Amino acid sequence: MASARQSADGSTPERPWTYQPLAPDEVRWYWATGPLSLKAWYKADILGKGSYLRFCRTDSLSLEMAYRKQADDLERAWWDEHGQLAAAKGRTLEGEERSNTWQDFMLGGDSQQGAPGRPVRGGLWETDLAKRRMQPVYFPEGNHRVLRGFWFVEQGSEWIPLKETVADELETAYKGRVWAPELRHVKSQKQGIKAARVEIQTFTGDAKGMYALFASSTEMYLCRDDSMSWLSSKWSKTPTVGAKLRRGYIGPAQGAKSSEVNIKQEQMDEAAAANPPTRLLLVVHGIGQNLSGSNIAQDAQNVRMGLYQQSHEHVSPEVSATGRIEVLPVQWRKQLNLEVDTLARLLMPPGIEALRGMLHATAVEVLLYLTPSHCHDMLTSLIASMNSTYAKFMRRYPGFKGPVSLLAHSLGSVLSYDILCNQPLHSRRAADPLLHSLPPPSIWSTPSQSQTSKRSNPCTTAVAAGVSPSAAAVPALASGAWDALGTAHSQGRTVGTNSLAAGIGGWDSSAWGLTEPAAEASALASGALPQLNFDVDQLICAGSPLGLFLALRGINPAHTAGLGTPGAKQLMPGMSQHPDGDGLPAVRRLYNLYQPYDPVAYRLEPLIFHGAEKRKAAYAAYHRGGRRIHVGMQEFGEDMGAAAAAVSSAAGKAVSSTFTLGGLLSRAKPAEAKEPDDASASGEGASDAAVEAAADKASAEADTSVWRVTDGQGADSAAAASTTGRREASGRLDFVLQSSPTENPWLSAISSHFSYWTSSDTALFVLRAVYGLDVLTGVSKPSAIKK
Repeated sequence: MASARQSADGSTPERPWTYQPLAPDEVRWYWATGPLSLKAWYKADILGKGSYLRFCRTDSLSLEMAYRKQADDLERAWWDEHGQLAAAKGRTLEGEERSNTWQDFMLGGDSQQGAPGRPVRGGLWETDLAKRRMQPVYFPEGNHRVLRGFWFVEQGSEWIPLKETVADELETAYKGRVWAPELRHVKSQKQGIKAARVEIQTFTGDAKGMYALFASSTEMYLCRDDSMSWLSSKWSKTPTVGAKLRRGYIGPAQGAKSSEVNIKQEQMDEAAAANPPTRLLLVVHGIGQNLSGSNIAQDAQNVRMGLYQQSHEHVSPEVSATGRIEVLPVQWRKQLNLEVDTLARLLMPPGIEALRGMLHATAVEVLLYLTPSHCHDMLTSLIASMNSTYAKFMRRYPGFKGPVSLLAHSLGSVLSYDILCNQPLHSRRAADPLLHSLPPPSIWSTPSQSQTSKRSNPCTTAVAAGVSPSAAAVPALASGAWDALGTAHSQGRTVGTNSLAAGIGGWDSSAWGLTEPAAEASALASGALPQLNFDVDQLICAGSPLGLFLALRGINPAHTAGLGTPGAKQLMPGMSQHPDGDGLPAVRRLYNLYQPYDPVAYRLEPLIFHGAEKRKAAYAAYHRGGRRIHVGMQEFGEDMGAAAAAVSSAAGKAVSSTFTLGGLLSRAKPAEAKEPDDASASGEGASDAAVEAAADKASAEADTSVWRVTDGQGADSAAAASTTGRREASGRLDFVLQSSPTENPWLSAISSHFSYWTSSDTALFVLRAVYGLDVLTGVSKPSAIKK
């Protein structure tokens, strides 16, 4: 640019104007809130308020830098699309429509051609710049239009981005300096100003006929010739030239409301873009996914939001610096077409159809899992879904080596537990990166198949016993083996359990520790399951009926079959195929979290040793710190009662042994000669704290492998009666959320089972668990776990 020169009268003339391209941060990328419709996009000349949301700053800069590397090719593709839309005259273009069903999404798999798209919105979505589309990666949802905003028109108090075709025309006129007097484009306009008029050729809808006026490089308007504009120019005291135009993005003022901004979502996206994931949390749903309002993808997003909010308040900067937690949904039911679903609809009498459908989508799914053939279909579907989600994640983060945890809800926790009990304890993380890039196995039937075939589910079937988990075996499972085994499986289903055993490939009910009648009712009456392609670090069960399912299988400490004992191992299906296993899931840590008024949830600790039912579940931490008032008062009373009981017991023993012959005889009497009622720790007059302390002592003495998944046994018998000992996380499985003091148990029972997704206390518990912190105190666990 030439330097300014001083004129004869001493004034400084205006510097000569030169064209300057916009900097990357002067361009903002947007995405349409509605589903993609090229027809609607073509007809909408000027976008409406709220129809587009901006990407966070980091995502926008990433998209802009990617655009600039191939700007010519991308603009050519965009103009070609505009020409196709103009020629289509309202017809839908090929490839525009996209199915939003889980079945089509899972059967479609993950495209293996070329690199994944540009990740946006925390990595849950990715963009195709050539088609200007944003599509989800891990869940089915319609595509969304992506817009590069660099020319804006004023609407009220906001600035709305213009379509790229319109912006290109304005940019060409701006670059050509059409307002320059020497070009002779400037004329007196009807709006009462002198400006150069530029016709907009790409307006095709309501804005057709509008034009731009360039008065200078900073004064530009979008105008229309109609009766209202003529009346405004003739009679209004403050005539309006037109809608103001602006080149380059300027964000809304701090604190100002704007329809283009979602502050919370942008903050999450910024944090995700700045911190790569170092831990993965897969969210597994339970019953009810076939209900119209159920959506595990939205539930996982609620968990993701909860973890983000709690991490700012309850995680130290040192822990946060280790990386973030990626939360992904796992859907196993919606793509699973069972013949019984169609048959059940035919069996339903007329009337109260909505209620019958709700019961089939909830309670009946539990019955399906107790049916051997359907049980295996459900387990196989869940394994395939988890492997598919993990493969997509690894394809986008090939260097990921962090732990993988499961948050399983309701019936999903039972499926997850059974799957992990049948996985080897040694590492299963595949060494071959190609394993992670394989498409998910086609184990879900398409709607056409389910309608034309008599098989209940030709693809969701058993895998023969002895299948190797190696990378070489996976391609075989993905092509052909599933269908071949599906035929045998479906034949077995129609003729009974014996034929089912033969069809699956030598399944023997005795090998699973079951007799034939028990096999019919077993929740795992099938052949060997496929294996997960990853290790599971933590299994967090939320609102889980797992305790009841285990009890139905015969897990009972009163019969020398407590959880984690050799007796219980023999009752777990499939253990004969894992002789080195202990009948427990192949995880480092197991948690059972429940809401106190959840009617579906059951405890696990009473299955470990006799008398454990007297040991109260540990209270999960309150996200606002401390204890809720009624919980704090209850624990204070327990502490006072324990102290009083200890003093009273010590004083009573001293008096009895000193002044009475009965005390001497009592001390001399053998323990086995005591009456059962007198020997019980929960005898008359004993406090709740004393009973719980006795249960803690029994816990420390229990011979079980369950401590492998509880960070050790926890407090020893001496410390068990203390406040700290009884309220530490190590050695515990059951954790109960703190209810509100005004919460009504009966009203809460209706909604409590589905409240975990949005619970801040649940989010805090999961956050600490996945980060490897003590779930009750939030401090780092000791390096050496007490055995």
